[in-house]
Amino acid sequence: MNWVDKVRIIRILLRQMYDHAIENGLDHWKSEEAAVTVGWPNYFDVLYDQDEPTQVEIYSYVFGPNRVHQFHSVDVALDVVRQWHKTEMERVGW
Repeated sequence: MNWVDKVRIIRILLRQMYDHAIENGLDHWKSEEAAVTVGWPNYFDVLYDQDEPTQVEIYSYVFGPNRVHQFHSVDVALDVVRQWHKTEMERVGW
């Protein structure tokens, strides 16, 4: 699976988590919830062509320990979001 597909899965999982949380009584959130940004290092930080993003940022006031969650790869971000998803989908009520 390529990085684009992984980011797509991250966005789907986040959507499912927020839908579930709202359906179960979540009544507080911020306007930037579930924003996902991917990035690559600048010219001076890369000594070779980098095909995959080396930075992933997910804004989530609701899920995770911080508002802004930064990851060094799409794979790590996906693993963490899968953990959040599992926890949220097992939750009953907010």
